[in-house]
Amino acid sequence: MTPVQASASSAAPASTFNSRQRLSLTLLALASELIFVTVVILPIAPFVMLQAAIWGAGFAAVFGVTAFTFLWWLVQPSPGTVGRHAVRREEAPALFEMVDGLCTNAAAPRIHRIVLDNELNAAAYQTGGFLSLLGSRRTLILGVPLLRMLNLDEVKAVIAHELGHFSRNHGRLGHWIYRVRAKWDHYLHMQGNDSFVDGGLKAIASWFVPYFVSRSSSWSRQCEFEADTVAARASSARHLTDALARLEFISFLLARKLPTQLSSLRMQSAQAPGNFWSITAELAETNRSAMPQALAEGANRPRRAQDTHPALRERATALGLLVEPPPIESSPCAGDILLGKEWARVLTACNEDWQKNTQVSWRFDHLRMRWLVTGGVHALFSQQTAAQTELATAIVQEQLQGDDASLALLSAAATRHPEMAMAHFYLGLALLERGDDAGIQELRQSIRLDKRIALGAQNVICGYLASHGDQKAAREAVIRRRYTHERLTPLYEQLWEALLCRSLRAIAPGAVPLLAEVLAGEPLTDGCWAVQLDLPDATGLSHTVNILVMRIDHEQAHKADLGEDDLRARYQNYLQAVIPPDQLAMVHTVYTSEPLNPRLLKQLQAVPGSEIIAPARPLNLDIIRIDSI
Repeated sequence: MTPVQASASSAAPASTFNSRQRLSLTLLALASELIFVTVVILPIAPFVMLQAAIWGAGFAAVFGVTAFTFLWWLVQPSPGTVGRHAVRREEAPALFEMVDGLCTNAAAPRIHRIVLDNELNAAAYQTGGFLSLLGSRRTLILGVPLLRMLNLDEVKAVIAHELGHFSRNHGRLGHWIYRVRAKWDHYLHMQGNDSFVDGGLKAIASWFVPYFVSRSSSWSRQCEFEADTVAARASSARHLTDALARLEFISFLLARKLPTQLSSLRMQSAQAPGNFWSITAELAETNRSAMPQALAEGANRPRRAQDTHPALRERATALGLLVEPPPIESSPCAGDILLGKEWARVLTACNEDWQKNTQVSWRFDHLRMRWLVTGGVHALFSQQTAAQTELATAIVQEQLQGDDASLALLSAAATRHPEMAMAHFYLGLALLERGDDAGIQELRQSIRLDKRIALGAQNVICGYLASHGDQKAAREAVIRRRYTHERLTPLYEQLWEALLCRSLRAIAPGAVPLLAEVLAGEPLTDGCWAVQLDLPDATGLSHTVNILVMRIDHEQAHKADLGEDDLRARYQNYLQAVIPPDQLAMVHTVYTSEPLNPRLLKQLQAVPGSEIIAPARPLNLDIIRIDSI
């Protein structure tokens, strides 16, 4: 296989991030933190003043400092702990021996702990200290999938790279910048109606985040080059480049090849597989011929302002190497060697975590695929014309196969019926699933043809650009979606009053069987109703609004550690999957530990066919008065 050539003009490493630029970035991060300090103080200021009036200035000062410290700690983003567990030295002596040796070779300070997680990645971060700013505890994170997919030499080079961040003192500033970006990014992507404070922060974030991301990403990329240099000295530049090339290949397979295989497995079983990373390893083994394509696409991928890591070709060029396909592996994976007898248990736990985290959505996708194949797809259309039948066939094939043939069917439907908004919508979805930016234009064409599709299409575009697009395009997409939310605001404001007072109707009959089957299999469900009504937006355009009223068993929800927002997002996904994209989906949740508004209950019971799941527990016992929904 031919090495990927590196052009000196396009792949030269970035210029050094000098001390003046570093100081500028530090001051910018500090300014953002001061704004956040102000935001944290504002909510507690009235309480502090009240305490001062009642108990005196001394008590108020102690109360204010305590409350501020707690709130400040609360808003700090965390690297996360899902699927992570620390490894003890006696469990993996070979791993610790390697890391100790690399610390010496890389002139890096000692690592306080090594943690395994479920990501196809490795990371190093520094935490601890007052208000999470004065970090002194160094952690090395190794993804179990990384240990499964790479060989020993490649993992050694990756670890050397991570230690290089400590060797070059990237830890404190890097972790601080991560927190600043994470906090402001939350407000940049916030949707819906805002409080006065949130609205102000969103406005600041829309200006600040793109600028800060651009500045901080340049510094982050320079840090990666510096860490690569340390890794080349402490381990091997060739092995590091091979590791990066193999990860590029695996990422290509996960995005382009694996979905088709998983679709076949979903159709066969409602149980998510318990050997996900073995499936991925077998996929890599049987698709070696796709390696040149994966590396070529990676080499030609344009750099975005928000990219924190240089492209593979840039990194190889900086090390004086060409990107070559890594050797075919027949030896044991790195995890088998470094973790020894613990490896089988660790890999099994990683696969079980994937299965557990995927099971709910996997079962739903399985049932939805069966529903589509057996005629449920027609519930996505208000009429049954020849054009809609053609599109329905293409949608089913895309769900089942997700290959070039199904994409060709969707493309043909959009070409033959250019006036059909839904044809462009589903073609856009399929293209973006394959990482093809042309899907954005198809989705925008669907919006031009039917403004009722706007919110769903813009949500897809924003999600795609957040991970694939440049910062300017992502910002423009967020602004467009915000305009759509503003147009829909009058509809949202009158929705619940209309739900209590207006005449309702049942949702499309074809959608009911899937919802009933999905929800009946979830122990959380203790009653479900689905209705719809028509409401106008700010321009007078009428929208069909589908409302799913969910009664949730509070004990089961607590046992599953699921919050109301998580459950609402899950049920929103269920509802959106069974209605056309030109209709809106809303979810109202109520727990079995609280009453269901009697007026709402009366409205629901008056609609034949609205009850999807009958409540098992009695409704509204010993209720005297309920004033609001």
